[in-house]
Amino acid sequence: MRLIRHGRSGAATVRQSPFWGPRPTIEHWGQLKQPGHVDIATESPTAPAVEEAVPTGGRGRRAWRRDPFRDQLDLLRGLDFQSTARPEDFGLDPTIVFPSSPSGGDELRQLLRRIKVGRESRALDIGCGRGSAIRTMLRFPFARVDGLEVAPELAAVARSNLARLHERRSTIFTTDATRFDRYRDYDFLYIYSPFPASVMTECMARIVESVDERPRTVTILYVNTCCHDQIVATGRVTFEPIGRTPHGNDIKLYRLT
Repeated sequence: MRLIRHGRSGAATVRQSPFWGPRPTIEHWGQLKQPGHVDIATESPTAPAVEEAVPTGGRGRRAWRRDPFRDQLDLLRGLDFQSTARPEDFGLDPTIVFPSSPSGGDELRQLLRRIKVGRESRALDIGCGRGSAIRTMLRFPFARVDGLEVAPELAAVARSNLARLHERRSTIFTTDATRFDRYRDYDFLYIYSPFPASVMTECMARIVESVDERPRTVTILYVNTCCHDQIVATGRVTFEPIGRTPHGNDIKLYRLT
């Protein structure tokens, strides 16, 4: 697999999607080909603007347009995966916790299909919110897909959602990512820009400690890589860009050893 230390992916032509606003072509999100070459398109974006773009440093209040049909189905089932949330609503400091918005759906599914998921692999969604990404990841053969959420109210919603779906491969932990003490149990981390650089530095220190404690390779799928420098600063990762979101934010795949 071709792994690099520096790189920038290009934009691409997109088409409309009810989940992430514009739906990327395969080239837009990037491909993980065997044995690992990455292709990324370089055309200029032509899709219409979404309701509210995601700022460079966070997830934003509205990352893409909602799917009214799915929302209605979820409502009938008593599920709430699609709502967004501001840290201020839960008494959290917005300078260290970014707004929460859903990132599960077709585009995440596309990315995961291009990443080899082992049946023994255990995944953790850091900053899982209401569990949208967990819902998507549970469609893949992970042994477990757990979530980490600092806001107790959001964690409670995620637990309720997953219980209503009768999911038994998932546990939601309520704690700060810098204090979580079970990173050693996971070899796949999903991160959708939940916090700024200062928090990422501490979080990565805990993850590196867990690898020293239990040697393994940890795969990190990071959407909107505003804290890329803090991950690379560990000196323990290789990475490859695998595309961009419809708003131009990078998506990278890291390997930490």
